Amino acid sequence: LSAEILEVQCNPIRLSPGRAEAQSPSERIICGLDCDQVLPGVILASGKTVKNFAYMSQLRVTHIINTASRDVWLPGEKLTYLGVEMFQFHVDDVPSANIAPYFRPVADFVARATQAGGLLVINCLVGLSRSATVLTAALMINNKWTVNKALRRLRQHRPVKPNLGFMVQLLTLEQKLMEQGVKLL
Repeated sequence: LSAEILEVQCNPIRLSPGRAEAQSPSERIICGLDCDQVLPGVILASGKTVKNFAYMSQLRVTHIINTASRDVWLPGEKLTYLGVEMFQFHVDDVPSANIAPYFRPVADFVARATQAGGLLVINCLVGLSRSATVLTAALMINNKWTVNKALRRLRQHRPVKPNLGFMVQLLTLEQKLMEQGVKLL
C-alpha cells in the first residue's frame, strides 16, 4: 500500500448536513451527530447518527445502507413505513473480515438511490471504515474510479480510513476491474 492511499487529510472542524455551525470531532461526539455529505446525495455517518430518526427525517433521508447491523440495530419495518429503503448487513471491522461480497450489491443500491434523486446515508459504527469501504467500492464500480481517486474524494469531506484488510480488498477490486477491461479514471 502506498502512503498516498493511506493519507487522511480532512478539516477536523466541519459542517454537518442540516447544521448551521461547524463542529469539532469532540462536539460531534457530545451532540451525537457525526456525519458528512461526501458526494451529492450521499452521507457517511456513525451508527448513533443514523439511529437519530428525528435527524434522519429532518434531512429527508430516503435510503440507508447499514454495514454494521449487529452493532447498529435499525428497525427495518419502522423505517420502511417512513418511506426509507434499506439495505442492511453485518461485517466486523477487522482486517480478516470479508467485505468484498457486498461491493456489487452496494454499488447497485447506491446507483438506484442516486438515480432516484434520493438522499442516501451509509453507516457503520463510527462511520469511517466499513461504510467508507463499501462506498469506495461503489465509486470504483459505478464511476470507474481508482481506489486512490475515490478515497481522495471522500477524504475531502470526511477522515475515512478503511482498515488494512479492507484496503487490500479494494485494491483487489481495482485489479479485477482492470482485468475486465474497465478503464479506471
